[in-house]
Formats: sequence, C-alpha cells, structure tokens
Amino acid sequence: MVLSDKPPHKQPRNAETLEHLRRRSDGGRNNRCNIALACKRCNEERGGMDWLRYTSYRGGEIWELIECAPPCAHRRGS
Repeated sequence: MVLSDKPPHKQPRNAETLEHLRRRSDGGRNNRCNIALACKRCNEERGGMDWLRYTSYRGGEIWELIECAPPCAHRRGS
C-alpha cells in the first residue's frame, strides 16, 4: 500500500509504502508486528525475497558472504 495522494504513475520511487515483513502469501498477517515502512523502490525490488535476506542484500552483506564462501566441491561424474 503506497501512502501517497498521487496516481501510481506519478508516485516518486521514494514514496512511503506499508510493507509486509512476512508476505501474506507465506502466512503473514495484517497486524502491527508484520508491517513496516519501506520506500516504493525497495518494496517493489524486494519481490519474493524475505525481508532479512533483502536487507542484507541492500546493505551489501550478502556479497561479502558469497565472496568468503569456500568454492563448491564438484562431484565426479556430474
């Protein structure tokens, strides 16, 4: 839900939105414990990612984890 009085095509990317931390499709509810403010861009960009993973991604943390991860061990015959 975008908190703006402008029509959708005129809303700025940083318009405030109400974001479900746990998506309703994953069992999240419409209560205060599951709602946070997010800019429209982040709300749209997050897509199906859970909020903690998205927050880590936006903060650059996920790339640090990927860079530090050991290389994959390939199985023979695969």
